[in-house]
Amino acid sequence: MQSAQLRSWVSARRLAERRDLREKYVNDSRTGSHLQDPLAAVALMGAALGWPVPENAVRRRQNELAREAWTKLRAQYLLR
Repeated sequence: MQSAQLRSWVSARRLAERRDLREKYVNDSRTGSHLQDPLAAVALMGAALGWPVPENAVRRRQNELAREAWTKLRAQYLLR
C-alpha cells in the first residue's frame, strides 16, 4: 500500500468516525424516546390482562425455586 493510499484510508476512517459520533449524539439527544416502546408494551399488557398482571403457576414456581436457592446460599455465609 502506498503512503498516499494509506493517508486517504485514514482520513476516510476519521471522517466516518466523526459522522458516526454526530449521528449518535443526535439520536441520543431525544430524551425518553428509547423508553416509548417498552412502556407501550407494558401499557398494552396492562390493558389486555389487567393490572397487576396475573401470576401464572410456572413463574410462581420459578420464583419459589430462586428464593429457596438464595436462602440456602445466604445461610451458608451467615453461619460462618
